[in-house]
Amino acid sequence: LAADNDLDPRLKYYLTGEGAEHFSLDRDTGELRTSRPLDRETQAHYSLTAHVQDRERPDWECVSHIDIVLSDVNDNPPSFTTANHTAALPEDSPPGTLITKMHATDPDRGINRKVRYYLEDSAEGVFEMVPESGLVRLAAGLDREVVPEYILRVRAVDQGSPQLWRETTLRVSVLDVNDNPPQFVSRSYQTTIPENAAVDTEVAHVMATSLDTGINAEVVYSILGGNEHGKFAMDGKTGVISIVEPLDYERAHNYILTVMATDLGVPPLSTQATVNISVTDSNDNPPVFTQLSYNAQVKEHAQIGDVVLQVTATDIDSGSNGKVGYTLERGDRHQQFSMDPNTGHITVARPLDREMVSSYVLQVRATDFGLPQLSNFALVNIEVLDTNDNPPLFLENNYTAIVQEDKLPGWPVCQLTVSDADIIPNSAPFTFDILSGDPGGAFRIEPDGTVRTAARLSYRLQDTFTLHVRVFDNGTPPLYSDTWVTVKVIEESQFPPVVTPLEVWVGVYQERWGGGELGRVS
Repeated sequence: LAADNDLDPRLKYYLTGEGAEHFSLDRDTGELRTSRPLDRETQAHYSLTAHVQDRERPDWECVSHIDIVLSDVNDNPPSFTTANHTAALPEDSPPGTLITKMHATDPDRGINRKVRYYLEDSAEGVFEMVPESGLVRLAAGLDREVVPEYILRVRAVDQGSPQLWRETTLRVSVLDVNDNPPQFVSRSYQTTIPENAAVDTEVAHVMATSLDTGINAEVVYSILGGNEHGKFAMDGKTGVISIVEPLDYERAHNYILTVMATDLGVPPLSTQATVNISVTDSNDNPPVFTQLSYNAQVKEHAQIGDVVLQVTATDIDSGSNGKVGYTLERGDRHQQFSMDPNTGHITVARPLDREMVSSYVLQVRATDFGLPQLSNFALVNIEVLDTNDNPPLFLENNYTAIVQEDKLPGWPVCQLTVSDADIIPNSAPFTFDILSGDPGGAFRIEPDGTVRTAARLSYRLQDTFTLHVRVFDNGTPPLYSDTWVTVKVIEESQFPPVVTPLEVWVGVYQERWGGGELGRVS
């Protein structure tokens, strides 16, 4: 307010200074008012100058300095220093561990700027907060494998009236501690592999995982037991089990490996599992005969269907790979024998005749039923045993002999020749018998077939003998045949032989003779 001693003064007011635009000074009355909302936190103090002029004489002016100090009103909530709050602590941290300190500011003054902190969500009591300081502490044990991270809502509240507040989030990461051993996907693995699988073939792939993280969750694999034969190897990084040595079903058709998964934590933790590997049979073994060659004997009078012998072959493979069938391959050109494909029995298929074929050398084959089929061979030597089925036969049906009378007993008359298609003992020695024609016993026959006189003969008593001779072989039962021997008895010679003159004419070419024998005179 300004005063002027003139009568009816006419005054004009105006305002200058930094921030004068926030106020208005009535031009006529000099009343000072705010012209827009004030913000103490933006400008708490104004130093203004109020001017008053005489409207008639503008050069007549006086000023007044105005200091305006704004008093605080709780119009600002607390503000956190950062938008995102994060913290981390190991999962084995004990209760009471300091996690972080929250900090919020309030531009107000006095009680309006005093901030207290509260947890809107303590994760069911896992965390606690000191309201005055904003310290966040651990209130209960952690388990990263159960809850790896917590997102907490933190509220900062000023103490003004009315109270203002602001919320933010605190992300608490639980750091892994190596407190969980690796766990296999399965405690027991089952797999099958053919025995002819090539080296480096993958047999099984085991996998183990750890609830931990980082290096604590990195797992390496190894074979702990069951690989005494060294047939398998394991990739330590991937858990792949592969073949490193050829398999043989016939030596071992089942392996139970104990495998171990170990993490890389400190201290390292491990767990075990079993891998049951069944080796399936492949047809990699041919049948093998129990003998390289067989020997058998069969009588030539054997009946059709009679068993000669049984050959046996074994195959150490299993199933159809180890099942064996038998066939006759060679040596039976006349199909005298047949072979049971299932049992290996060789039987007589046609009548045998030792006198036609006395022995056979058969080649037999044993073949399995695998894929591809494998086979092997053996020889069967069959000797046909003689049966007395052939009678002895005289060389001639009739014999004629001449003998002088009065020869001493034992004089050879003739030689009977006998043959027998059978062999000893069904042939020789032969037995001769004079059935008729010799009632007086004038002759006898020796075992070699020599007919001899048994007494002195007399031309005058009997000049002709017709002997009915029978020969028996040595078989059982004995067989025989007959012949006729005509013996003429002549009188004894009374005159010695006389050489009569003999003229021999020799014709020589060109009258030349080199010498030599021309002939014989008897």
